[in-house]
Order: sequence, then structure tokens, then C-alpha cells
Amino acid sequence: MWDREYAFVEDGDKLGEDSLHKEIVRTIMEGCHEGLAILDLDNNILMANKWIENRYGKDVKGKKCYEVLRGRSSACPECPLREIIETKSSKHLILQLEERRKEWFEVFLCPVTDRKDNVVAVIEHFRDITDRKILEEKLREEKKRFEDIAAHVGEWVWEIDREGRYIYSNPVVEKILGYKPEEVIGKFFYDFFIPEEREILRKKAFEIFSKKEPFRNFLNKLMHKDGRVIIVETNGVPILSDDGEFLGYRGADHDVTERIEAERKLRESEEKFRSIADDVMNAVEVGFFLLDKDSRVVWMNDTLENYFGIKKEEVIGKKKEEIVREKIKFVFENPDEFERRVLLSMDTDLKMDSFECHVLPGKNREERWLEYKCQPVSTGLYAGGCVELYYDISERKRLECKLRENIEIFKSIAEHAKDAIVMMDDESRVIFWNKQAEKIFGYKAEEIIGKDIHLLCAPKRYHDDYRRGFDLFRRSGKGQVIGKTTEVTALRKNGEEFPVELSVGAFRMKDRWHAVAIIRDVSERKRMEKELKEKIEELERFYNLTIDRELRMVELKKEIDELRRKCGEKPKYEVVEEG
Repeated sequence: MWDREYAFVEDGDKLGEDSLHKEIVRTIMEGCHEGLAILDLDNNILMANKWIENRYGKDVKGKKCYEVLRGRSSACPECPLREIIETKSSKHLILQLEERRKEWFEVFLCPVTDRKDNVVAVIEHFRDITDRKILEEKLREEKKRFEDIAAHVGEWVWEIDREGRYIYSNPVVEKILGYKPEEVIGKFFYDFFIPEEREILRKKAFEIFSKKEPFRNFLNKLMHKDGRVIIVETNGVPILSDDGEFLGYRGADHDVTERIEAERKLRESEEKFRSIADDVMNAVEVGFFLLDKDSRVVWMNDTLENYFGIKKEEVIGKKKEEIVREKIKFVFENPDEFERRVLLSMDTDLKMDSFECHVLPGKNREERWLEYKCQPVSTGLYAGGCVELYYDISERKRLECKLRENIEIFKSIAEHAKDAIVMMDDESRVIFWNKQAEKIFGYKAEEIIGKDIHLLCAPKRYHDDYRRGFDLFRRSGKGQVIGKTTEVTALRKNGEEFPVELSVGAFRMKDRWHAVAIIRDVSERKRMEKELKEKIEELERFYNLTIDRELRMVELKKEIDELRRKCGEKPKYEVVEEG
């Protein structure tokens, strides 16, 4: 193993005392697909790899790092160089190298010391994390979309763990049960059952849980915070991990009390950059092999040891084909496919190959996703060989998985909701249309997506009002119906007008206002209200007729008694006066 210590001469043109070590460093820096630079104590660039030269020009050597990387004429106010020199410790930053570009980088700075433990230079490593930042933004958008829908949907949306504890609740729970979401989190679902039915319903619910199946229309009585009994209809779906493990349930409760009486916020963060390693290349979190023209391993860094769970002494000097077949391939989920792709990419007649591979957990290694790249070496001592690089993309994969999970949560809520859920952009065009919307309005999703909902689903006499209101919404996200529940007249595909209860919320996505509407068909409720009113009016008429008849009989009896008195006879009716 070559010595980890290097000395920098005054002109900054010589790195290390051993030419072989210098050649290894130079070759690795050439093949690395991330930015690597070595700075002296005055911010001068002593060495820079091809990544930096390709991006900022081949004449960067000797220039100030802030001139080349940040386009500044003076040192950056937040420059950590002094801190690194004083503490002899590494530094980790996330920033935009050039503010005018929408690109993000993860920057690792590591001090290089001489034999007397004096800092003589600083290694600066740049990793492009723009894709990760984009995924994080998408994840935030999906989370915001879910939260907006959950906040405006007319049902109590919840999520419980495998033991039945609430781990999520939307604000509608306060409308249904009188509790705020934070008062519900951590409680068991059966804590809210009425006492006399609690044990029976708890057992029945866990029987459903044991089958890991969706359930619909599960009626149960819950205790309101003020002591009232609330009847809810519950729908839920199981939450399963990728390997089928039962994690809990998510679903929604709909308050059906009135109907009965009339007849449930998104892999670990990337590990911190490892502390200073034995040499320059061990200071980066990119695993790599350096192969000579005979495909023998010349060097392997500590990062790759961690990725694969193997030691340098097991592989250095050996043929890469032998190492792949006997050791490395077996740490991957698809060993034969990994062997085929790696050996194919080592053919220097081919262009650089790149593919993703999944490392399984095992002895001395963790589960992770890696991106493999192979760069042929065309010059120097190792010309004819190649540099193989393994980038850890586990965080990106985790974000992708989380993004898919949030999308599934949204789809699950929309699929089981009893109300129509409609989303539209700032041009009033439909961008989401659930099954209940199809049922209520008669339009299939493919018939209405991309079209103006007001022109299709509102009577023509209201179109001008809608246009004026939507102009205000497009500019400010505000409007007469935003954040409210109102009754309006809607139009079915067949031309039938019908009453609906409408709740509308607004949210921004990509700097544009969007709206989410929860729509409930109240035709049946209106019909029942009309019938009830007519029956009450009929009873009032009958009552008035009866009272009038009784009054006439009393007057007649009075007249008869009066005539009998005049004739000297005893009155036949004793009419008692009310007073």
C-alpha cells in the first residue's frame, strides 16, 4: 500500500514524492465523473480533474477557486478554507456553484497534511445533486397535493399502524368527532367506539386486519368529544411493504348519522461524508476500481470496501474477471446480469457504459443502490485500462419510492371517496377526475381531462359568472367559493340539472394556481326535504280543519242550551268556557 502522506512544493506543481503514487492520483482524478480539485492555502487551484476542466476550461490551474467556480472577484463570504486549516477537519456543504445556473452540488472539503501534521492543501470534491433536488421538489409537490386534498375532502382520512394506533389524521376529524388531529394521533381506533360495543367491534376489526384485505361500508358508532354518539361508515385498504409485510391500514370515515336517523404526511438521509481517509481518493464517497491494460486491479478505495464488504488485499493485483465471478457478483440482487454488464463495459473498444445495480445486505455491507460507470483510460501509465466507478444513488431511489408511495396514497383516497374529487389548472382545465366524478356527471375521465369543466358541468346561464370568478382565482388563488362549502346547480352529460354541495381549495404548483374541488350530489337529500315539507303542510291543513269543526260544534251546543232555557227546560249540554 502506498504512503498516504504527500508534500506540496512551493510552485504547487508536484504532488507526492513517489511518481507511481502521483500517477495513480492523476489517473483516478482523470477518470472520476465528479469534480475534484486540490487547493493551496490561498485558494489557488493546484490540480483539477477533467470534470472541472471540461466545465470551466483547461486553464484553471493557478487561478483562484472563487474566480473559476463562483465567478467572483474576491473570496466567498462563506468560504470555509480558514476553518478547515485551523481545525484540520473536513467540511460538507450543499450549494449552487453558480447562482445563474439552476444546478445544485454537494461539496466535500478535506485537509491534506504533511508529516508534521500541518495542513498544506485542501481537497475539494463536487457531486452534482441536481436530480436529487428535483426529486425532492416533486416529493414536496406531491405531499402538498395530498395534504390539500386531505384537508378539503369531506371525509375523515386516517392511517393506523399494525397495532391499530392512529399515525395520521386529517382535520375533518374535528368536524366529525370534535377532536383535533393531534388529539387523535397515538390513540387506538377502538378507543372511540361506544363502550357497550367496543370489544365486539374491536375483535371484528382485527379479524378483518388478519386477512389483510380491503373493507368497505363498515358501520360503527363512535363517541363524540361532547358525549354524543356518531355513526360512521368506514372504508380502508391494507398497507403492505414491498415484501408483503403487513404495516397497518389507511382509509376514511364518512359521517352517516343523519342518513341512519332518517332511515385516515412521505432511505435514510445520505450518510455523512466519511472522515478523512488514508489518501486523497478515500476522501470521496464514490467507490472505484482502477484497472490496468490487462484488467488487473491496481487500486480500490475504502468506499468500495464498504459497498461490497471486501478488503483491498483480496483484490489488488488480481484479474477483474476473476474477482467479479468469485466475489463481487454475489453481493448483487441479479448476479449474472451484473457480471454480464460489467465484463461487457470493460471492453475498451466500447463507449462508457452505465447501469444501476442493487447491493443486498450482508456481512460487512449494507443494502444500497449503486450506479455503475466505466471510463477507459487513454493516456499515462495505465493507458488501455479503465476506471470503474460506483455512485451511491440510494437516496434518489428512496425519494422515488416515497414519491410513488404518496401517489398511491392519493389514488387510494380518491378511489374510495364517496364524493367526486376534481382537480383543475389555472385555465380551468380538468387534470384529475375520480370514479365518483364519472358516476355523478356521466363523463369518463378520458372525455373530460384537459377540457374546461365549467363549460361541460355548469348550466350555460352561469358561464359568464364562472369566467369572471376564475380570472380572479388565476391571478390570486382567491374567489367567492374558495375555502367554503356552497350549494350550486350542476349539469350532467345528459343535460339534466341537479343540486350539488361544493367545497373548493386552492394550491400552488410550479408557480401556478390550481384548484381541488370536492363535489357531492345532494339530489336525493333535496327530494326527501321536499317530501317532508309537503307532508308537514298537509298535516297543518288537517289540523286547522279539525279545529274549525270543533269550534262550530261548541257554538251549536251553546245555541241549543239557550233555546232550552227560553223554553223553561234544563240545558242539555254543559259547555265549559276556556279562559
